[in-house]
Amino acid sequence: MLHVIHFDRLIPVTRVHSFQQGALMFHLRLYATGLLYLTVFLLWTTASHAGGAWGQQNSNGSPQIYSQEGRYLGNLNANPYDPNSVSNPYGQYGSPYSPDSINNPYGRYGSPYSPDSANNPYGQGVRVYGR
Repeated sequence: MLHVIHFDRLIPVTRVHSFQQGALMFHLRLYATGLLYLTVFLLWTTASHAGGAWGQQNSNGSPQIYSQEGRYLGNLNANPYDPNSVSNPYGQYGSPYSPDSINNPYGRYGSPYSPDSANNPYGQGVRVYGR
C-alpha cells in the first residue's frame, strides 16, 4: 500500500484528501519529468563520445586513432606537448614503452608482426577519424 509522509505520520493513499492526492500526483510527475530530463541529458552527453573516446581530450582538432575494436590510441599530430599525441615520447600514446602506443615495437599496436598494429602492412591496422 502506498503511503504519504505528512509531517510526523504516514497516511495511506486511500485516506488522503483530494488536494493531497493532487499534490502527490504533482510531485510524482515532477519526479518522473526530472528522471526523463536526466536520461535525455546522459544519452546526449554519451552520444558525443561515441566511438570509444571516453574522456579523451582533443581540443586542437587533430585526427584521432582507434583500434579495430574501438580502443582510443591517441591523437595523430606532430605536437610533442599534446598529452594524447602519438608524437609525445613521454605520453601514454607516444611512448615507445607504453602498451597503448603505436610507437612501441613490441606492443600490440606498434609491432610489425601484430595483426592489430599500425606498422604491419598485412594486418588489420587502425582507424583514423577526423580531418
